[in-house]
Amino acid sequence: MLRLAPTGYDAAVLHSHSLLTPSVAACVRRELEDVLNTPEGRYAELAVITQLLHSTTHSDNLELAKPLRHRAERLLGRAVPHPPPPLLADLLATVESTEDVLRRALRT
Repeated sequence: MLRLAPTGYDAAVLHSHSLLTPSVAACVRRELEDVLNTPEGRYAELAVITQLLHSTTHSDNLELAKPLRHRAERLLGRAVPHPPPPLLADLLATVESTEDVLRRALRT
């Protein structure tokens, strides 16, 4: 099944990943403003930001979390809630599964 990304998705990915370098982000916005400054472009940007912020809950893209939240707040005109901290049980499960992987690796 072919799935299509929303209009402006690629531009939104490029802009979102450039947020760590404000001068580059400004250049990307300027060059792609005809796509990003439309309702579809804003939707695509929010979709990308949502995906990237979700990945931060798995310890990916952590350095992007703050600029992504700031951009989402500008797009939405309101604060973006932070995810709840991981539960101790989740942390323990991760530690236990890491220990299991290490044990198996040492046995081979």
